[in-house]
Amino acid sequence: MSWLAIWAVLRRAMGAVLAGLVLAGCRLDREDSLRGELSAWLNLGPTLEFTSRGTCTGAVFLLDDTAIGEGISRATSVEVAVHYLRAGRAVALELFDASPTVVSEQIMAASLDQGLGILSNGVGPAQRCLSERAGWAFYLAITSEEALMVYDPVGNAVTVVHLQADMPLAFFLRGNV
Repeated sequence: MSWLAIWAVLRRAMGAVLAGLVLAGCRLDREDSLRGELSAWLNLGPTLEFTSRGTCTGAVFLLDDTAIGEGISRATSVEVAVHYLRAGRAVALELFDASPTVVSEQIMAASLDQGLGILSNGVGPAQRCLSERAGWAFYLAITSEEALMVYDPVGNAVTVVHLQADMPLAFFLRGNV
């Protein structure tokens, strides 16, 4: 085999390795890191779905229980929620008797920039990074009064926790906005 042929083979191999490294680096999240992040305030069970690309992450987790831990700020009014969000704090929006959709509309009415952040980091990643089945389950969660939403404006992340009794789920969505 000539040196030219060996060089061509090495170039192709190096190109394949570099392409693999570039593709691996084009994800917003890694599953193990994300589980660690969410475990600060959720009791995660098995991962049901995980997809991360350069533009979005979508994940669905079964929850061991529906308790929201102390590792996150909580807001029981829109005013308090907007205050926390403007300060760059992730907040569990515990406005009961209102679905996450209604809560996001209330946040948008009080603070357009925070409301648009919720919308763009929830809906876009849900469409791009969740399977059709998970997308349907996400839709049911965001329209349910048995769900609450957590928004992290710094991390561009929305988590919807569906507190239904049979199978409590957490839907995590992150955009690159």
